Amino acid sequence: MKKKDIILEDYFFGVQGNWIYKYNDDNSVLKNNHDFSVDEISSFYKTYYTHKKRSDEANRPNSFKKKIVDFFFEKTKFETMLLDSNKTKNLSIGDFGSGNGALLSHFSQKNVVMGYEMDDNAIKAAQESYGIPSKKINFTTEHINASHDVIFCNHVIEHIYDGKDLIYNVVTSLSDNGVAIISTPNLDSFTHKIFGKFWRGLEAPRHLRIYSSKYFIKTLESIRENGDISGHKIISTNRMSRHLFKSSYHARSGQRIEQTFKYSKPLRFISALYQILLNAITKIYPDVGEEIIVIIFKGNKSKELFESCRKN
Repeated sequence: MKKKDIILEDYFFGVQGNWIYKYNDDNSVLKNNHDFSVDEISSFYKTYYTHKKRSDEANRPNSFKKKIVDFFFEKTKFETMLLDSNKTKNLSIGDFGSGNGALLSHFSQKNVVMGYEMDDNAIKAAQESYGIPSKKINFTTEHINASHDVIFCNHVIEHIYDGKDLIYNVVTSLSDNGVAIISTPNLDSFTHKIFGKFWRGLEAPRHLRIYSSKYFIKTLESIRENGDISGHKIISTNRMSRHLFKSSYHARSGQRIEQTFKYSKPLRFISALYQILLNAITKIYPDVGEEIIVIIFKGNKSKELFESCRKN
């Protein structure tokens, strides 16, 4: 049975308005029903955190604390989108939706990197923060005219209208044995079930489409049948569940997170316990993780490339 439409507000960054979201026929996609102009969409990101210059990273955990965090939450494993920056060498790496360049900065010393963005402020921030070069493109209507061994697409697909067009653009921009790694909030996540319309993964109006694993299975099988890719792998992860739990809790309490991201110590503690619990739940129900990671293998040797660079 098709799920009912929902009306959402921006519970997180304060953009004024109400927006209708509709499920598709098999409930695998939740769609923003509004047709925004380019200028309107741009206005939603004026103060968005990923499009700003990166601040000093002195607040990162020290090495001991980092090891503890990684043991329980696998934070750094997904910080570099499953790849080990020390193993990943001499490759051409692109990032669709590179934001301020933080992801590519992990790989820029040993590889040739290029960011792709729709937003001028993000391009400027990437150069100022990490010296990452970026090009301005429309992800669905413009081909980047490049051939990358690895392409990241980290939390971008939910920000555009046609996910399949983006996937095709990514695939056709890969080298013959290239690998693409796409991440996005999981429509079927356990946290979405808890918080409903206040779940951070919805994030109206910036998230135009929210997807489930079912959508990617269907779409990628279609692309594979056409001979454009050799295979794919879809997993759900909980790397962001602590943060999404905290911000969703704030939204339900009527607090906007804006740019502060300041949470009380009790809430931080509860969210950490929640992530540990969710890790246990997803062992039994693997499709309810907070986030979907899609790995696309273009050629017959793409899996070899991925495994050679993969973080253990």
